[in-house]
Amino acid sequence: MTRKLGFLFNREGVQQCNVLPLKNDMYQIVNVSDNPVIKTCGMTESEFQNFKKKNKLYFLDELKQPDLFDFLATGAQL
Repeated sequence: MTRKLGFLFNREGVQQCNVLPLKNDMYQIVNVSDNPVIKTCGMTESEFQNFKKKNKLYFLDELKQPDLFDFLATGAQL
């Protein structure tokens, strides 16, 4: 599995932090917002998934709502 890196957003689409690679299987979280809950730190894959879930953070493609074209593309692959 490849690590997903980039910016994490809240549900409103506001950038909260940046996810960078750290060592082989770790992530570095860098705060880019005024959110006092998010601090710069390093974490493993499981800690990162818990962090995302607990703070309700999403990558931009996870925020995107599927539209008709997404369903047509999925149907064409089947």
